[in-house]
Amino acid sequence: MKDAAVWVNDLILLCTGGLVLRYVIATNQLVRSAQRQIQSGMEQTENAQRPFLALTLKEPEVADHTSPRGWGLENQGYGPAINIRHSEPAGNDGWVENVNPIKSGDFALIRNFDPGVMQQHVFIAEYESLSGTKYQTIVEWRDGVKQTRFAAQKTTNAQLPS
Repeated sequence: MKDAAVWVNDLILLCTGGLVLRYVIATNQLVRSAQRQIQSGMEQTENAQRPFLALTLKEPEVADHTSPRGWGLENQGYGPAINIRHSEPAGNDGWVENVNPIKSGDFALIRNFDPGVMQQHVFIAEYESLSGTKYQTIVEWRDGVKQTRFAAQKTTNAQLPS
């Protein structure tokens, strides 16, 4: 009789251990799924507010005498560009730091931009989105044709815990 009670107790403990193990595995799968959903949501948010600074030439408009004219950075993306710096506009080494943020759709004139000189150099603008993701716009002239590349750094300041 005592042996039967021990066997029943062992069976109950074994079944309980199996259920706990199953619970732990299921919970771990749910946590991983939730982390993927959060990461996906963060990526969607970043895509919705991603800035894109393009080096553009703003031509004089006959009807509008107040807007700046000349070469500058135009934010053609969806969100503001912050912490902006760019290459020296006259072809010198170094950076122009502390450029004011540029909201979506705005244009910031680059003073002293010399397109003749810059066609012999690579122009780079570095900036961040509100989430801290870093971006670069790289402009090169090849055979007199302006070519623009856009690069995004994969990491942001706000990371999910592992």
